[in-house]
Amino acid sequence: MKMNKLLGKFGVFVAVSAALSGCLKDSDYDNGIIQSVRTTDNLIKPVELKISATNNTNFATVSVNSSPNDTTSDFLPVVLATADPAPEDLHVTVEMVDSLVYNYNDANGLDTASGTGYKVPPDSMYTISSMEVVIPKGSNTGYLQVKYHIPDFIGANWAFGFRIVSVKESGYTISGNFNEGVVSLAVKNQYDGIYKGTGTMVHPVYSGTYSNKDEIMTTSGASSVTLYPLNTTVGFGVHLTITVDPSTNLCALSTSDVSLTAYDPAKNYYDPATKTFYLDFGYSGDTRHVVMTAVYNRPR
Repeated sequence: MKMNKLLGKFGVFVAVSAALSGCLKDSDYDNGIIQSVRTTDNLIKPVELKISATNNTNFATVSVNSSPNDTTSDFLPVVLATADPAPEDLHVTVEMVDSLVYNYNDANGLDTASGTGYKVPPDSMYTISSMEVVIPKGSNTGYLQVKYHIPDFIGANWAFGFRIVSVKESGYTISGNFNEGVVSLAVKNQYDGIYKGTGTMVHPVYSGTYSNKDEIMTTSGASSVTLYPLNTTVGFGVHLTITVDPSTNLCALSTSDVSLTAYDPAKNYYDPATKTFYLDFGYSGDTRHVVMTAVYNRPR
């Protein structure tokens, strides 16, 4: 009788040990200590639009310097997202989807009427010779090329929406997360960028000093930028266009949002040695007056 009880207890011990061992092995697998020996013959080979290398929004900007010329850009990267390069030429067809641009504007609170949103360029502004992108054998990336006249893209925010339609070769999968994206085209002159603003603001309510404010200067012409928004003691929805005279570096100011007060041109100038704007202007009957030093900080 005692022997039977001992055997029974031993059987329970073995069963519990086996269960615990199974749990430990499962835990080791989950923690990556041991690996599956499953065959990799059916490896998934995704093709994707890996537009941005720094975030998962799949939005990126192609930046070009302002010039009077036509140019062709490697605009849209189409990627075979595997460790090994393509064993053959891959032919990937993409399509343009304007709604992706509009959806991006909506999702990020951007508005084309105020100048913050992206517009879709009409067909007359660019040329795409083929919507089929080739990822060459031995590589992981191919590019959709876009040809355009640079001056046509100055003065507004332009963007294209793309989506993968198909892969000609068999055995490849269109990515579920990165099968579409938006690429903007930014033409930049030498003054374009994000500056750090420091200064004073005279205002009926918000008078005071400010420092380290981001001031976004967007190319609006060959030698002009638009400062928007006007970040002082608070942010104002004023589009201030600053046109630099390359021979004197004096700045002419204009805006259609408010009525500018007559200003002293000598107090509004650009220092190319330090990449700094010095601005001194008033608006709305001079009830608002800004004295600002804006130092270049980083690309836009």
